[in-house]
Amino acid sequence: MRHLDIRLKLVIILVVSVLVFWAGSLYLSLTLLGAILVIWFLSGLGARELKPIGKIKWFILAIIFFHSYFSFERDFLVFTFFKWAFMISKEGLQQGLLMGSNVLVMLLFTALVRKTSKPEDVIKGLQSLGMSVDQATVLDATMELAEMKQGQKKEKGQQVPKKGEGKEKRKLWGIIKGKVDFLVNMVNTQMGDAKAKFKSSHLAIMVTFTGIISVIRFIKVAPGLPVAPGHKNVLIIPLFINAVRLSDKRFTATNVGFLSGLINFLAGFGKYGPLGPLQFMVPGLVIDLLSPLYKKSNSIIVFGLVGFVAGASRVAAEIALAYLVGMPQEFYLVYLPFVISQCCFGLLSAPVTKLLSNNLNRV
Repeated sequence: MRHLDIRLKLVIILVVSVLVFWAGSLYLSLTLLGAILVIWFLSGLGARELKPIGKIKWFILAIIFFHSYFSFERDFLVFTFFKWAFMISKEGLQQGLLMGSNVLVMLLFTALVRKTSKPEDVIKGLQSLGMSVDQATVLDATMELAEMKQGQKKEKGQQVPKKGEGKEKRKLWGIIKGKVDFLVNMVNTQMGDAKAKFKSSHLAIMVTFTGIISVIRFIKVAPGLPVAPGHKNVLIIPLFINAVRLSDKRFTATNVGFLSGLINFLAGFGKYGPLGPLQFMVPGLVIDLLSPLYKKSNSIIVFGLVGFVAGASRVAAEIALAYLVGMPQEFYLVYLPFVISQCCFGLLSAPVTKLLSNNLNRV
Protein backbone atom coordinates (compact mmCIF):
# COMPACT_ATOMS: atom_id res chain seq x y z
CA MET A 1 0.00 0.00 0.00
CA ARG A 2 2.86 2.37 0.81
CA HIS A 3 4.34 1.96 -2.68
CA LEU A 4 1.18 2.74 -4.67
CA ASP A 5 1.08 6.00 -6.60
CA ILE A 6 -0.67 8.63 -4.48
CA ARG A 7 -2.93 9.61 -7.39
CA LEU A 8 -4.17 6.03 -7.59
CA LYS A 9 -4.79 6.00 -3.84
CA LEU A 10 -6.87 9.18 -4.01
CA VAL A 11 -8.90 7.84 -6.92
CA ILE A 12 -9.51 4.55 -5.05
CA ILE A 13 -10.91 6.52 -2.07
CA LEU A 14 -13.53 8.01 -4.38
CA VAL A 15 -14.25 4.69 -6.13
CA VAL A 16 -14.61 2.72 -2.87
CA SER A 17 -16.83 5.41 -1.29
CA VAL A 18 -19.15 5.50 -4.30
CA LEU A 19 -19.15 1.70 -4.70
CA VAL A 20 -20.32 0.77 -1.20
CA PHE A 21 -23.21 3.27 -1.21
CA TRP A 22 -24.22 2.44 -4.78
CA ALA A 23 -24.14 -1.35 -4.29
CA GLY A 24 -26.17 -1.33 -1.07
CA SER A 25 -24.85 -4.75 -0.04
CA LEU A 26 -24.02 -5.51 3.58
CA TYR A 27 -21.99 -8.55 2.45
CA LEU A 28 -19.86 -6.35 0.15
CA SER A 29 -19.34 -3.70 2.85
CA LEU A 30 -18.28 -6.25 5.47
CA THR A 31 -15.98 -7.96 2.97
CA LEU A 32 -14.32 -4.65 2.08
CA LEU A 33 -14.07 -3.75 5.76
CA GLY A 34 -12.29 -7.01 6.51
CA ALA A 35 -9.97 -6.59 3.51
CA ILE A 36 -9.06 -3.04 4.57
CA LEU A 37 -8.25 -4.23 8.10
CA VAL A 38 -6.01 -6.97 6.69
CA ILE A 39 -4.16 -4.43 4.50
CA TRP A 40 -3.99 -2.09 7.52
CA PHE A 41 -2.06 -4.58 9.64
CA LEU A 42 0.03 -5.86 6.71
CA SER A 43 1.12 -2.24 6.13
CA GLY A 44 2.70 -2.20 9.58
CA LEU A 45 -0.08 -0.22 11.25
CA GLY A 46 -1.33 -1.28 14.65
CA ALA A 47 -4.53 -1.08 16.67
CA ARG A 48 -3.38 2.19 18.25
CA GLU A 49 -3.57 3.94 14.87
CA LEU A 50 -7.25 2.99 14.71
CA LYS A 51 -8.02 5.27 17.65
CA PRO A 52 -9.15 8.27 15.52
CA ILE A 53 -11.79 6.04 13.88
CA GLY A 54 -13.17 5.41 17.37
CA LYS A 55 -14.21 9.06 17.59
CA ILE A 56 -17.14 8.34 15.31
CA LYS A 57 -18.45 5.30 17.20
CA TRP A 58 -21.40 7.21 18.65
CA PHE A 59 -22.44 8.39 15.20
CA ILE A 60 -22.29 4.80 13.91
CA LEU A 61 -24.41 3.63 16.84
CA ALA A 62 -26.86 6.48 16.15
CA ILE A 63 -27.16 5.32 12.53
CA ILE A 64 -28.02 1.79 13.67
CA PHE A 65 -30.47 2.96 16.37
CA PHE A 66 -32.40 5.51 14.30
CA HIS A 67 -32.78 3.15 11.34
CA SER A 68 -33.82 0.28 13.65
CA TYR A 69 -36.36 2.32 15.58
CA PHE A 70 -37.74 4.91 13.15
CA SER A 71 -37.19 3.93 9.51
CA PHE A 72 -39.48 0.89 9.26
CA GLU A 73 -42.37 -0.73 11.09
CA ARG A 74 -41.12 -2.23 14.35
CA ASP A 75 -41.63 -5.99 14.34
CA PHE A 76 -39.06 -7.42 16.77
CA LEU A 77 -39.34 -7.33 20.56
CA VAL A 78 -36.00 -6.58 22.25
CA PHE A 79 -37.14 -6.40 25.90
CA THR A 80 -40.02 -5.33 28.11
CA PHE A 81 -39.93 -3.03 31.11
CA PHE A 82 -43.11 -3.35 33.17
CA LYS A 83 -45.79 -2.58 30.57
CA TRP A 84 -43.44 -0.89 28.11
CA ALA A 85 -42.13 -2.99 25.24
CA PHE A 86 -39.03 -1.89 23.35
CA MET A 87 -39.31 -3.04 19.75
CA ILE A 88 -37.18 -2.46 16.67
CA SER A 89 -37.46 -3.26 12.98
CA LYS A 90 -35.43 -6.17 11.62
CA GLU A 91 -35.29 -4.48 8.22
CA GLY A 92 -34.28 -1.20 9.89
CA LEU A 93 -31.53 -2.97 11.85
CA GLN A 94 -30.17 -4.45 8.64
CA GLN A 95 -30.32 -1.04 6.97
CA GLY A 96 -28.55 0.58 9.92
CA LEU A 97 -25.81 -2.06 9.90
CA LEU A 98 -25.38 -1.54 6.15
CA MET A 99 -25.10 2.24 6.37
CA GLY A 100 -22.85 2.07 9.44
CA SER A 101 -20.50 -0.39 7.73
CA ASN A 102 -20.49 1.78 4.58
CA VAL A 103 -19.36 4.78 6.62
CA LEU A 104 -16.67 2.70 8.34
CA VAL A 105 -15.37 1.44 4.98
CA MET A 106 -15.12 5.01 3.65
CA LEU A 107 -13.43 6.40 6.76
CA LEU A 108 -11.12 3.44 7.37
CA PHE A 109 -9.86 3.34 3.80
CA THR A 110 -9.30 7.12 3.85
CA ALA A 111 -7.32 6.72 7.10
CA LEU A 112 -5.31 3.89 5.52
CA VAL A 113 -4.34 6.10 2.58
CA ARG A 114 -3.36 8.93 4.92
CA LYS A 115 -1.35 6.68 7.26
CA THR A 116 0.59 5.07 4.38
CA SER A 117 1.36 8.34 2.55
CA LYS A 118 3.58 11.31 3.32
CA PRO A 119 1.68 14.64 3.56
CA GLU A 120 3.86 16.18 0.84
CA ASP A 121 3.01 13.27 -1.47
CA VAL A 122 -0.71 13.81 -0.84
CA ILE A 123 -0.31 17.49 -1.72
CA LYS A 124 1.49 16.61 -4.96
CA GLY A 125 -1.19 14.06 -5.76
CA LEU A 126 -3.98 16.58 -5.21
CA GLN A 127 -2.13 19.11 -7.36
CA SER A 128 -1.83 16.59 -10.18
CA LEU A 129 -5.58 15.97 -9.89
CA GLY A 130 -6.48 19.63 -10.25
CA MET A 131 -5.48 21.58 -7.11
CA SER A 132 -4.31 25.09 -8.01
CA VAL A 133 -0.69 26.20 -7.63
CA ASP A 134 -1.72 28.80 -5.01
CA GLN A 135 -3.53 26.20 -2.93
CA ALA A 136 -0.55 23.83 -3.08
CA THR A 137 1.78 26.69 -2.12
CA VAL A 138 -0.33 27.59 0.89
CA LEU A 139 -0.48 23.95 2.02
CA ASP A 140 3.29 23.56 1.70
CA ALA A 141 4.03 26.82 3.51
CA THR A 142 1.55 26.20 6.32
CA MET A 143 2.82 22.70 7.04
CA GLU A 144 6.42 23.88 6.84
CA LEU A 145 5.74 26.63 9.41
CA ALA A 146 4.08 24.11 11.74
CA GLU A 147 7.05 21.76 11.49
CA MET A 148 9.52 24.61 12.10
CA LYS A 149 7.71 25.71 15.26
CA GLN A 150 7.56 22.15 16.56
CA GLY A 151 11.26 21.71 15.84
CA GLN A 152 12.14 24.96 17.62
CA LYS A 153 10.34 23.78 20.77
CA LYS A 154 12.22 20.48 20.69
CA GLU A 155 15.56 22.26 20.21
CA LYS A 156 14.88 24.43 23.24
CA GLY A 157 14.17 21.31 25.28
CA GLN A 158 10.49 22.13 25.63
CA GLN A 159 7.92 19.39 25.60
CA VAL A 160 5.67 19.73 22.61
CA PRO A 161 2.20 20.24 24.10
CA LYS A 162 -0.43 17.67 23.49
CA LYS A 163 -3.82 18.60 22.19
CA GLY A 164 -5.48 21.03 24.58
CA GLU A 165 -2.40 21.41 26.81
CA GLY A 166 0.26 24.00 27.50
CA LYS A 167 0.09 27.77 27.72
CA GLU A 168 -2.44 27.89 24.89
CA LYS A 169 -5.24 27.17 27.35
CA ARG A 170 -7.74 30.04 27.35
CA LYS A 171 -10.97 30.67 29.18
CA LEU A 172 -13.95 30.88 26.87
CA TRP A 173 -15.70 33.74 28.60
CA GLY A 174 -12.50 35.75 28.82
CA ILE A 175 -12.18 35.48 25.04
CA ILE A 176 -15.79 36.55 24.51
CA LYS A 177 -15.20 39.56 26.77
CA GLY A 178 -12.31 40.66 24.57
CA LYS A 179 -9.20 39.05 26.07
CA VAL A 180 -7.80 38.13 22.68
CA ASP A 181 -4.37 39.76 22.78
CA PHE A 182 -2.81 36.32 22.25
CA LEU A 183 -4.80 35.91 19.02
CA VAL A 184 -4.00 39.40 17.73
CA ASN A 185 -0.29 38.84 18.38
CA MET A 186 -0.44 35.41 16.77
CA VAL A 187 -2.01 36.77 13.57
CA ASN A 188 0.28 39.82 13.35
CA THR A 189 3.42 37.76 13.96
CA GLN A 190 2.41 35.09 11.45
CA MET A 191 1.45 37.75 8.93
CA GLY A 192 4.85 39.40 9.28
CA ASP A 193 6.62 36.09 8.66
CA ALA A 194 4.41 35.31 5.66
CA LYS A 195 4.88 38.77 4.11
CA ALA A 196 8.65 38.33 4.35
CA LYS A 197 8.38 35.08 2.40
CA PHE A 198 5.77 35.93 -0.24
CA LYS A 199 5.53 38.95 -2.51
CA SER A 200 1.80 38.35 -2.96
CA SER A 201 -0.20 39.83 -0.09
CA HIS A 202 -3.03 37.38 -0.88
CA LEU A 203 -0.73 34.38 -0.38
CA ALA A 204 0.52 35.91 2.89
CA ILE A 205 -3.08 36.26 4.10
CA MET A 206 -3.94 32.71 3.04
CA VAL A 207 -0.90 31.19 4.77
CA THR A 208 -1.51 33.20 7.95
CA PHE A 209 -5.19 32.44 8.45
CA THR A 210 -5.02 28.86 7.15
CA GLY A 211 -2.25 28.07 9.62
CA ILE A 212 -3.92 29.69 12.62
CA ILE A 213 -7.34 28.16 11.98
CA SER A 214 -5.63 24.77 11.65
CA VAL A 215 -3.96 25.02 15.06
CA ILE A 216 -7.09 26.29 16.82
CA ARG A 217 -7.87 22.61 17.40
CA PHE A 218 -4.92 22.57 19.82
CA ILE A 219 -6.18 25.54 21.84
CA LYS A 220 -8.37 24.67 24.79
CA VAL A 221 -10.83 27.55 24.96
CA ALA A 222 -13.64 25.96 26.96
CA PRO A 223 -12.33 23.84 29.84
CA GLY A 224 -15.14 21.93 31.46
CA LEU A 225 -17.61 22.37 28.60
CA PRO A 226 -17.58 19.02 26.79
CA VAL A 227 -21.31 19.34 26.03
CA ALA A 228 -21.03 22.72 24.29
CA PRO A 229 -20.25 21.95 20.64
CA GLY A 230 -19.11 24.90 18.58
CA HIS A 231 -17.32 26.83 21.34
CA LYS A 232 -14.29 27.32 19.05
CA ASN A 233 -16.51 29.36 16.73
CA VAL A 234 -15.63 32.35 18.91
CA LEU A 235 -12.12 32.14 17.42
CA ILE A 236 -12.57 30.47 14.02
CA ILE A 237 -15.35 32.66 12.60
CA PRO A 238 -13.57 35.98 13.40
CA LEU A 239 -10.48 34.66 11.60
CA PHE A 240 -12.52 33.80 8.51
CA ILE A 241 -14.20 37.21 8.46
CA ASN A 242 -10.96 39.14 8.89
CA ALA A 243 -9.24 37.09 6.19
CA VAL A 244 -11.94 38.24 3.75
CA ARG A 245 -11.71 41.86 4.94
CA LEU A 246 -7.95 41.91 4.38
CA SER A 247 -7.95 40.18 0.99
CA ASP A 248 -9.06 41.56 -2.37
CA LYS A 249 -9.58 38.09 -3.89
CA ARG A 250 -12.89 36.26 -4.20
CA PHE A 251 -13.69 33.16 -2.15
CA THR A 252 -10.81 33.74 0.25
CA ALA A 253 -12.65 32.22 3.22
CA THR A 254 -13.74 29.20 1.15
CA ASN A 255 -10.14 28.48 0.20
CA VAL A 256 -8.91 29.04 3.75
CA GLY A 257 -11.61 26.68 5.04
CA PHE A 258 -10.87 23.96 2.51
CA LEU A 259 -7.11 24.10 3.07
CA SER A 260 -7.30 24.24 6.88
CA GLY A 261 -9.72 21.31 6.84
CA LEU A 262 -7.36 19.40 4.56
CA ILE A 263 -4.41 20.13 6.87
CA ASN A 264 -6.33 18.85 9.89
CA PHE A 265 -7.19 15.73 7.92
CA LEU A 266 -3.53 15.19 6.94
CA ALA A 267 -2.52 15.73 10.57
CA GLY A 268 -4.86 12.94 11.65
CA PHE A 269 -7.69 14.94 13.25
CA GLY A 270 -10.36 14.46 10.57
CA LYS A 271 -12.93 11.98 11.88
CA TYR A 272 -15.23 12.30 8.87
CA GLY A 273 -12.73 11.16 6.24
CA PRO A 274 -13.13 12.89 2.86
CA LEU A 275 -16.11 14.85 4.23
CA GLY A 276 -13.98 16.38 7.00
CA PRO A 277 -12.92 19.52 5.09
CA LEU A 278 -16.62 20.43 4.78
CA GLN A 279 -16.55 21.41 8.48
CA PHE A 280 -14.30 24.31 7.50
CA MET A 281 -15.05 24.90 3.83
CA VAL A 282 -18.84 25.37 4.09
CA PRO A 283 -18.59 28.06 6.81
CA GLY A 284 -15.93 29.72 4.64
CA LEU A 285 -18.27 29.71 1.65
CA VAL A 286 -21.12 31.15 3.76
CA ILE A 287 -18.84 33.92 5.04
CA ASP A 288 -17.71 34.69 1.47
CA LEU A 289 -21.30 34.94 0.26
CA LEU A 290 -22.18 37.28 3.13
CA SER A 291 -19.11 39.49 2.58
CA PRO A 292 -21.09 42.44 1.11
CA LEU A 293 -22.65 42.85 4.57
CA TYR A 294 -19.38 43.26 6.48
CA LYS A 295 -16.63 44.03 3.95
CA LYS A 296 -16.83 47.77 4.65
CA SER A 297 -18.76 47.62 7.90
CA ASN A 298 -17.44 47.40 11.43
CA SER A 299 -20.82 46.85 13.06
CA ILE A 300 -20.87 44.32 15.87
CA ILE A 301 -24.50 43.55 14.99
CA VAL A 302 -23.52 42.62 11.43
CA PHE A 303 -20.63 40.50 12.73
CA GLY A 304 -23.03 38.73 15.08
CA LEU A 305 -25.52 38.00 12.28
CA VAL A 306 -22.79 36.60 10.02
CA GLY A 307 -21.40 34.55 12.90
CA PHE A 308 -24.83 33.12 13.68
CA VAL A 309 -25.39 31.93 10.09
CA ALA A 310 -21.81 30.66 9.72
CA GLY A 311 -22.14 28.79 13.02
CA ALA A 312 -25.11 26.84 11.66
CA SER A 313 -23.02 25.78 8.66
CA ARG A 314 -20.30 24.27 10.90
CA VAL A 315 -22.36 21.07 11.13
CA ALA A 316 -22.17 20.58 7.34
CA ALA A 317 -20.07 17.40 7.56
CA GLU A 318 -22.40 15.74 10.06
CA ILE A 319 -25.52 16.72 8.10
CA ALA A 320 -23.96 15.58 4.80
CA LEU A 321 -23.02 12.23 6.33
CA ALA A 322 -26.47 11.85 7.92
CA TYR A 323 -28.11 12.56 4.56
CA LEU A 324 -25.73 10.14 2.83
CA VAL A 325 -26.77 7.28 5.12
CA GLY A 326 -30.48 8.16 4.89
CA MET A 327 -31.07 9.08 8.53
CA PRO A 328 -34.77 9.51 9.39
CA GLN A 329 -36.25 12.90 10.22
CA GLU A 330 -36.17 12.17 13.95
CA PHE A 331 -32.37 12.30 13.89
CA TYR A 332 -32.34 15.90 12.72
CA LEU A 333 -34.76 16.83 15.50
CA VAL A 334 -32.46 15.25 18.11
CA TYR A 335 -29.48 17.00 16.49
CA LEU A 336 -31.14 20.43 16.66
CA PRO A 337 -29.62 21.40 20.07
CA PHE A 338 -26.13 20.91 18.60
CA VAL A 339 -27.00 23.25 15.72
CA ILE A 340 -28.36 25.83 18.17
CA SER A 341 -25.15 25.63 20.20
CA GLN A 342 -23.06 26.23 17.07
CA CYS A 343 -25.23 29.23 16.17
CA CYS A 344 -25.03 30.74 19.65
CA PHE A 345 -21.23 30.58 19.76
CA GLY A 346 -21.16 32.01 16.24
CA LEU A 347 -23.25 34.93 17.49
CA LEU A 348 -20.96 35.38 20.51
CA SER A 349 -17.94 35.64 18.19
CA ALA A 350 -18.97 39.20 17.19
CA PRO A 351 -16.88 41.07 19.84
CA VAL A 352 -13.81 39.02 18.92
CA THR A 353 -14.33 39.80 15.22
CA LYS A 354 -14.54 43.52 15.96
CA LEU A 355 -11.48 43.53 18.23
CA LEU A 356 -9.43 41.63 15.66
CA SER A 357 -10.56 43.99 12.91
CA ASN A 358 -9.48 47.01 14.97
CA ASN A 359 -6.08 45.64 15.96
CA LEU A 360 -4.72 43.63 13.04
CA ASN A 361 -1.93 45.09 10.97
CA ARG A 362 -3.01 46.02 7.46
CA VAL A 363 -1.36 44.09 4.62
